[in-house]
Amino acid sequence: MNLKSRKESKFAQLVLHLSFCLVVFYPFKGVVAFLLSLLAGGYLSAFFISVYAFFTFSFLLLNILVNKIRAPSKLGKILLVFGCFGLVVALFRRDTAMLQYTLLLFFFPILFSKYSQINNRYFFKVVFSFFFFSTCYMLIENMVILPANFGLPFTAPNTAQIGSYLLMLNSKALAHFQDYRYSVGIRTGGYLAHILVMPTILAMTATFFYVLFRERRKILYFLLAAVSVFLLVQTFSTTAIVAFVVSILFYELFVQRKFVVPILLIVAVVGLIANYKVMSWVYRRMLTLLADPRYYNAFFGFSLSDPRQVLSFLIGRWRWSPPSGVPSHVDLMNIILVYGIVPAYLLYKRMLWSIFSLHRFQNTQLRVYSLVVLTAVVCLFHAAMVLNVNVLMLATLLFLKANEICRCEGEKSEIIKGKKEAQICAAPD
Repeated sequence: MNLKSRKESKFAQLVLHLSFCLVVFYPFKGVVAFLLSLLAGGYLSAFFISVYAFFTFSFLLLNILVNKIRAPSKLGKILLVFGCFGLVVALFRRDTAMLQYTLLLFFFPILFSKYSQINNRYFFKVVFSFFFFSTCYMLIENMVILPANFGLPFTAPNTAQIGSYLLMLNSKALAHFQDYRYSVGIRTGGYLAHILVMPTILAMTATFFYVLFRERRKILYFLLAAVSVFLLVQTFSTTAIVAFVVSILFYELFVQRKFVVPILLIVAVVGLIANYKVMSWVYRRMLTLLADPRYYNAFFGFSLSDPRQVLSFLIGRWRWSPPSGVPSHVDLMNIILVYGIVPAYLLYKRMLWSIFSLHRFQNTQLRVYSLVVLTAVVCLFHAAMVLNVNVLMLATLLFLKANEICRCEGEKSEIIKGKKEAQICAAPD
């Protein structure tokens, strides 16, 4: 390789790794905006977030130009056709929501395809760093906003100060938070300033560190798992907590195939509900909402007796706004009703493809990434928790990498199997 080729190769690798880091840490854009706003004494987040988004997607485009994109698989090509059709329909109908979600679901995996070839060790270090800093930031936020819970000697910020803090994180978003300090605590939305999206990130973080600890048994991973689970509970998000529990139960029952830990987990949850006011509040809230017919219909109102819903289920309605009488609060079902059962099945198959091979391969990264993606998919049960750029960027990177690792492990297994068969055939009688 001549000097020019080596320089081009180094430049291509630099663009690949830098753009990858920008994509992984994209949710942290509000943190930098907050720090700049503090220094400037004003609300700069709207400007900075726009600049950061432009900078990130510019590097993403540069990476595509320099490193190209991987040729999609047969499944990817089919989904690309459905995605292109969805874009045309969304543009024709001026359906901005469908346009956004179609880009996120169908085209992000293509744009990010090259990142799955990044060295496993480097990929893990960057993703670990994101979840680590996310945990540290949210712990500090909880300590500042609820100092009494940690025995700290200073006064908690008032409502106006919290609203100002959220506007510094994201001044385009409504500074909306739920203040339950008189009973259990407060939901701020974290560094995303979004009370629905932040619990999803924390649920993914808790799953990441829990599986990592179970696989590698290091004290650091145990501490991070404990802190991240605590932070998850502090969000009061029933869906996010259930998503974490479902992922852990799947891991213990179908991957580790151990029944003691799930029993201990159930006992721990029951104990927390009985003795910890936050979990008790979440449990009572869930029972209250399920007893409300309006809430029940919003989540479970799909009916095969409604011809419109059946037609949407089969071929899709190809618009995001649901017709009157059709439930719209479950994105897991919305994706099916919008695009039809076939595209939706293929989307979920691509997201969860690696998870059904976890028991076959002893690969820690494969297990960690696959279980984190499962957590995100379960969070689709609630609207607006996953279908946004912050969560889907991270989830897409992880399921692409998990699928790549699974493919490589499968090829290794086939090679080893072939060698063993060759040795058996060559062995003398």
